[in-house]
Amino acid sequence: KQWYQRRVAITAGEEADILRLALKSYDSTEGKLDCLIKKYVELAHQHKIVEAKGDQLQQQHDLLVEERDSLQASYNRANLAKSKLESLCRELQRYVKCLKEEHEQRSKKEKINDCDSALIPLL
Repeated sequence: KQWYQRRVAITAGEEADILRLALKSYDSTEGKLDCLIKKYVELAHQHKIVEAKGDQLQQQHDLLVEERDSLQASYNRANLAKSKLESLCRELQRYVKCLKEEHEQRSKKEKINDCDSALIPLL
C-alpha cells in the first residue's frame, strides 16, 4: 500500500509538472483555460473508468464473499454429518461388541449344557 501511495504521489507530481509546462506554452488566458478544461475532462473521464472498475471489483468481491459463506456453511454441515456418523459408528461398535459377548456366553452355556446332557446318561 505504501508503494502504491508513493507511486501515486510521484505520478501526481509528474502530472503537475507536465501541466505547468503545458500552461507555460500558452500566452493567453483563454489558451491556459482551454488547456485546464481539457485536462479536467480527461481526468473526469479517467475517474469514471476507475469508478466503473471499482464497482466491478466490488461486485466480484461480493460474489466471492457470498461463495465463501456458502462453502463455509456447506463445510460446517459436512463436519456435523461426519461427527454424527462417527458417533453412530462408535455406538454400533459397542452394540456389536455386546452382541459378540452375549453370543460367546450363550455358546459357553450351550456347550456346558451339551456336555451335561451327554454326561447324564452315563451316570
